[in-house]
Amino acid sequence: MVSAAASFFFAVGAFIFAGILGLIAFKKFKISDLFLLMLLGIAIGPFGLKLVSPEIFGGSLTIVATLGLMMVLFNEGLNLTYEELKEDILKISGFSLFVYVLTAGCIAAVVYFFLDPTKSIIQALIIGIALGAPGPSVFIPVYERLTLDEKLRKFLILEGVIADSIAIILATSLALLLPAYWAGSLSSTDLAGELFKTMAIAVVIGIMVGFTWREVLSKYKEDFHYLLTLAVAFITYSIGAFVGTSGILAVFTFGVVAASTTGTLMKLKLTEIKQFQNELTFLMKIFFLIYLGMFFDTSFLTNVSFVSAAVLIIIAMLVARFIAVKLFRIGSPEESWATILVFPRALAAAVLTITLVEAKVVTLTSFLSISFLIIILTNLVTTVAMYLHERKRAKAPVKTGQEMKDEKVEVLAKARTGILGPGEKAKLVKAVDNALKQIHQSIGAEMTFTMVLNKGKPEIFAADEKAVKTFGKNAYKDLKDFAQEAVERNSFVQVNDIGVLPNTTTDVRSILVLPIHHGGTVIGVIGAANKKGKDYFEEDDINLLSVIRDGLETAIA
Repeated sequence: MVSAAASFFFAVGAFIFAGILGLIAFKKFKISDLFLLMLLGIAIGPFGLKLVSPEIFGGSLTIVATLGLMMVLFNEGLNLTYEELKEDILKISGFSLFVYVLTAGCIAAVVYFFLDPTKSIIQALIIGIALGAPGPSVFIPVYERLTLDEKLRKFLILEGVIADSIAIILATSLALLLPAYWAGSLSSTDLAGELFKTMAIAVVIGIMVGFTWREVLSKYKEDFHYLLTLAVAFITYSIGAFVGTSGILAVFTFGVVAASTTGTLMKLKLTEIKQFQNELTFLMKIFFLIYLGMFFDTSFLTNVSFVSAAVLIIIAMLVARFIAVKLFRIGSPEESWATILVFPRALAAAVLTITLVEAKVVTLTSFLSISFLIIILTNLVTTVAMYLHERKRAKAPVKTGQEMKDEKVEVLAKARTGILGPGEKAKLVKAVDNALKQIHQSIGAEMTFTMVLNKGKPEIFAADEKAVKTFGKNAYKDLKDFAQEAVERNSFVQVNDIGVLPNTTTDVRSILVLPIHHGGTVIGVIGAANKKGKDYFEEDDINLLSVIRDGLETAIA
């Protein structure tokens, strides 16, 4: 007889393999990995082959669901920094809140009138809250593959992350307070006040822990940055739970504050933390989407009223996004379709569904199945939209080599030739100067420089004046060759123990060059060189220069 432990670990291993295969399928065929994961859940669950029972996870499901929500919000907090929001914070926040509230309200109306026989307004609203936001784990890869204006792409990604965060925060905070409301301990007026109080305390806890940990991490020189940061996230959640507030919101705030740093070394540490966190969040996605699939009752597919209600919810979501996009004038007419049609539900919707059912906050028997169908249908619409976009793009006229070269003369080249306005040029020059200073401070390079592609050839845009005297002006002719190599490879170029350069008598020890991108196109390079310093650049130097380059790309987007 197979033990419960063996069955459990077999299921976990199979889940992970399925998740990786789904990810490969998405990259190759542009078909969302959610389909594979959720269909696998149906196949192995009680309504399929009955290979795995949902009960196999026993009483640990509540803890795992809490962990899932914590990881999702912590991940979103780490990727939602003040630096990214500061330029359009009012427009992004306003659009996110408007489209989310409108969508949640439309979903709640459909649930109340067509699905819930008890006609509970509270239950309809919390279902609307849970399903009201798109899933970043799906729409971010989709937006990255679509041909969109770079600023619009970042706007839409931030909009989705904010909406997803609002959904989790509201749903979990209400789940804490609703039992007391139903027991008569809280009135409707008290409920709103307690909700605000609960969220405010959680934010304060997250801010305090975030600032404290940021200081500690900046001075911490040993390994395991991520494990320690994850431990602090767990403790932050526990502190919030101990004082009776939303530990999930405290963790989210902690992530935002911890990630909002300007130090280069801290950014490097955060890059490693985010990479590890992304993998853990991916693991959570695999588990919950397959688990939700196990609960899908296939008999509902023959229920006309159930399927009709699901289709109505999809239409309501699309109408809400259409109204918001037109009202806020998001994107050009050609791009607005992407803003409307890319609205997949994913991990947060799955975890919230399971959490609310486990906590008995939602008692609607069809909630698990309706949530499953909504996730499937929204991803299906998104997949079709991607396919149509790729097909339309494939039919577009092929550009000549000269046209493609001309496209490379973008932001940096425009600044160099005076096409950019004074304000834009000043912003660009400041960003480049800051990047060069950061390279000096963090890597210790004797020469730092940026080059821009002009008609496909690199030309010097900015360099440290002291370096010009040290290396000589003719050294730029040699540096152009290394820059051209980085452009053609679209990857970093590192050359050590170079010796005397052809166009100067300077004995150069090492050179490191990285390409700069704008809108998916290489537009220039950023680099460093040493004469008397290091004989070679180490892996940490490459990572640091990559972080600085990423910051420059964000600044000029």
